[in-house]
Amino acid sequence: MSGGFSTPTRHPIYYFTSASHVFQVDNILYRLCDSVLSSFSQTFHDMFHAAATAGHEGLDGQSDEKPIHLDGVTREIFELFLEHAFNSCRTRASGQYTIEELSNTFATSQHRVLGTAVFTSLIYMQAASEQHRRIVATEVPKILMHTSDCQEPVGCNEDWHAIWWNGMGRFLLDGRNPQPYREAVKRFKVMQFGRVGRGCKELMFKILERGAAFHYADQFIEHACNRLVEQLISDSSTST
Repeated sequence: MSGGFSTPTRHPIYYFTSASHVFQVDNILYRLCDSVLSSFSQTFHDMFHAAATAGHEGLDGQSDEKPIHLDGVTREIFELFLEHAFNSCRTRASGQYTIEELSNTFATSQHRVLGTAVFTSLIYMQAASEQHRRIVATEVPKILMHTSDCQEPVGCNEDWHAIWWNGMGRFLLDGRNPQPYREAVKRFKVMQFGRVGRGCKELMFKILERGAAFHYADQFIEHACNRLVEQLISDSSTST
């Protein structure tokens, strides 16, 4: 990739002096660990594997003077991949973001910066995350077995159902201030539970605090990001 006649400069964040390989995109140098890149990209995994198999470990990428040129990859796309892989911006876990925060972060004005493929994928992920939130909020988990201290199973079920709607449902779907799942559970826990048996409440909160429902959402977003990054790297490499 052509970088003009000026001397390439080291990236202020993604140049790790103890890392294994130097890459150049446009006129910027990145020194990165092959193990990290391979973990997040099959393209890099295959590249390093092929070089090792062919006995080319001592060729390009060992110094600033002889970097590996990532032809066809723009700086914006490569740094999007690095941000995902290294998490250098200290972004919060996906489950801590509300839909409103995502909307504000990825507003339409970002379309030109992110490109159609990235922007469209983010919109789909946002829509899927919102749909999943609505499902979790409206599908009240049932008390399948009441504990021995439950004095009124029928009333326990009725109050649990009503309190879920007034608590978790409201916290998750609040139009002005929707809460992330873990925060919603904390707020829900301190409410008054009426006829819900103490043992039944403790049992249900053990289930809720495992967070299985929103672990699924986290896994979905992580998987979608991995697929998107892989596609961007692959598309950029084959476009040259």
